Amino acid sequence: ASGGNVVTFSAPAAPTPTPTPAPSSSADACTTSPSLPSTKPTAANTGLPAGTSLVASGDINANTAGQVITAKNVTGSITVSANNVTIQNTRITLAGYWAIRIMDGVTGTRIIHNDITSANGAYTGITSGDAFICGNYITKFENAITVGGNTIIQSNFIEKLASDSPTAHFDGIEV
Repeated sequence: ASGGNVVTFSAPAAPTPTPTPAPSSSADACTTSPSLPSTKPTAANTGLPAGTSLVASGDINANTAGQVITAKNVTGSITVSANNVTIQNTRITLAGYWAIRIMDGVTGTRIIHNDITSANGAYTGITSGDAFICGNYITKFENAITVGGNTIIQSNFIEKLASDSPTAHFDGIEV
């Protein structure tokens, strides 16, 4: 048609997609809290990282603020009586009452990527009131983790609860 206007239609510009952050692994889930792992925690992807060289140790009393306990093979228990203690990449094998005990009033404890077990089914793997507990493999306890307030528990694997008491009441996480 003569004298008409030409109208041109074009497709709207495609919106720029928002990048989706990659899901974190179990290890990454322990570096940022709270964070979900990309896969469900299992015995294979929690606990002591493969290839970690360990130094033998007996009981440890972590009584220095900011102390880092790493790459130990503890036969006994760890008592935390100072703030901001980190226990990481360590194997704790207990034959007593608890593997890791955080004393009342202590804050900022981080328990990350450890194998925590007992020989015969001890009472408690970890007892705490203020802690970040992540990426641990915990086995053979009547109570794997016993917590009070202000504790974050994420990406741990708890299995094979056990006790040497015939009247045991089993709890993976006891509050």
